[in-house]
Amino acid sequence: MQSLHSYDEGNALRLIASGDEAAFGRLYQQYRGKVYYISWKLLKSETAAEDVLQEVFAKIWNRRENLPLVENFNAYLNRVTRNHIFNVLRKKAHEALFLKEMARSAGDSALQDFNTLVLHELERSLKEAVALLPPQQKKVFQLSRMYGLKHEEIAASMKISLGTVKKHMMMSLRSVKEYLSVQQNILDIVFILLLCRFL
Repeated sequence: MQSLHSYDEGNALRLIASGDEAAFGRLYQQYRGKVYYISWKLLKSETAAEDVLQEVFAKIWNRRENLPLVENFNAYLNRVTRNHIFNVLRKKAHEALFLKEMARSAGDSALQDFNTLVLHELERSLKEAVALLPPQQKKVFQLSRMYGLKHEEIAASMKISLGTVKKHMMMSLRSVKEYLSVQQNILDIVFILLLCRFL
C-alpha cells in the first residue's frame, strides 16, 4: 500500500485536523481497502465490513484534531480498526450470552415474544430513522441498504461523485445508528418488563 509520505503525511494530517475534507477524502481512498479487508477477514460479512469502514473513518474524522500528534498513521489506523472490530465482536458475544441467559431464565415463550417485538420495533425504528435523513442522504442509504447497490452504481444513478456518495453514506449511517441506539434503550426496558411476567 502506498504511504501518505509520498505527499507529506504530516501536512496531510494537519490539513485534515483543520477540517480539510478534500485531504480527508484522499486519506480515505488511500486506506479504505485495507480497513475493509481486515474487517471482512475478521467479521466474514461484507455489510459488517462496510459498516466498520464507515465507522472507523467517521471516528477518525470526529477526532481529527488529534491527527497532527500521530507519528505513524498506518499504525494508528491499525489500532483504531482493531479496537473497533474487537468492540463489535465483544458486543455480539455479550448479546448472545445475554439472550442465552434470558432464554434459560424466562423460557422460550418470553424470548419469542421479545424477538417478535424487536423485529417489529427495529423495522419501525429504521423507517423512522431513514425518514428523518436529509433527502440526498436518505436516497443514498436506501439505494445501498435496501436495494443493495454498490457505491459506484449509486453515484452513476444519482449523477453525483463517488466521494459524495461515500460522504452521504457515512453521515446517514451515523444518524441512523444514533437513532436506533436510543430506541434500543427503550427495547431493553420493554424486555425487562416482559420478563417480569415469567419470573
